[in-house]
Amino acid sequence: MRESMKGFFLIIGLSIVIGPSAVEGALFTEGKPSLTIKYKQSYNSNLLLYSPRDRGRFLNGTEAHPSSIKTLDDLRTDLRAVAGLNYRLFGRHRGRATLQLNFSHFLQNPLKNAGLISLSLKQDLTGKWSMLLYYLFEPHYYLRDYIDVNTRLRQHCEFALDKWIGKVYFQPRRFVEIIGRFEYKRYAYSKYFTEYDGDLNSLGSEVVFRRGTWRVSCSYMLNRFDNLGFSSSDPLPPGDYNEDTETGDSDYQEDQYALSVRRSFKLLGRRSALKFEQSIADRYYSTAQSPDLDPIHHGRRDIVLKTSISGTVALSRKVDIELGVEFKRRDSEASAPIVSEIKDYCRWIGWVQFGCKLF
Repeated sequence: MRESMKGFFLIIGLSIVIGPSAVEGALFTEGKPSLTIKYKQSYNSNLLLYSPRDRGRFLNGTEAHPSSIKTLDDLRTDLRAVAGLNYRLFGRHRGRATLQLNFSHFLQNPLKNAGLISLSLKQDLTGKWSMLLYYLFEPHYYLRDYIDVNTRLRQHCEFALDKWIGKVYFQPRRFVEIIGRFEYKRYAYSKYFTEYDGDLNSLGSEVVFRRGTWRVSCSYMLNRFDNLGFSSSDPLPPGDYNEDTETGDSDYQEDQYALSVRRSFKLLGRRSALKFEQSIADRYYSTAQSPDLDPIHHGRRDIVLKTSISGTVALSRKVDIELGVEFKRRDSEASAPIVSEIKDYCRWIGWVQFGCKLF
């Protein structure tokens, strides 16, 4: 399935890059390509999501195992290319295929540098129904340094991510839309931490209301994570493994609720919009291990709150600017009190982004 899906989306990507001449004929007609470049500069106040206790230890130099990062916060630069192709399937049903490439660079901590590629296809089916298929691949994401249970040495903990999304849209009225969503993520860690490998399956729905210049959406997602790499026979590392490896069964279930409000308006004659987003995720772990064998996950519950506000202004027909800020907070509780000390965190991100439509 994984290889076939990649092949399917590769065909879409090649169609976008090559252009409409390659898709004209009985199947695709009226192709119209587009290309947009986006430049984003952002500030992250808590790069590795350190708890207040761990932030203090980093700042005063009392970490038991010094971190690989140079600073707790950092400036990040993103450069993104978005290539799109509008078309009609069989000359009737509108569709759009999109290819995105993104590279991010951190000023002080290049070990967090990353890139990703995503491919999507949205297709109208009838007057009221449409669908979306989406694939994303991120080959490298650095978390932190942890002790490897096999080498007994601290290693970079990083993973590659495959993400698939499927959506079905139903619009019974002009002002309301109902969306069903399925999501699948595959986390594949480096050779030192394959016990963290896992699959995340999500199922949810969203209701969107549109009225004049307003757009309001409410959504719910049920997420289930299966820690495929975990084995109860895995050896336990020595010493402070509770904090320094997170060895254990990280299976969990999560209820996620989200609200989004967007309003469009004119600012000095320019097309503009303000957007507010609020989400809450309630995650509860389901390990069958005893508290002494799995103190990080036994009886653990995480509450994650995320709030963001952003505004967009069109500077011209082809250039726009976006300003935004996001605040995120996690509160954890578990059978072991140490979990709250090492897992609670706060983080905020502020950004400015310029977008330029080349054609």
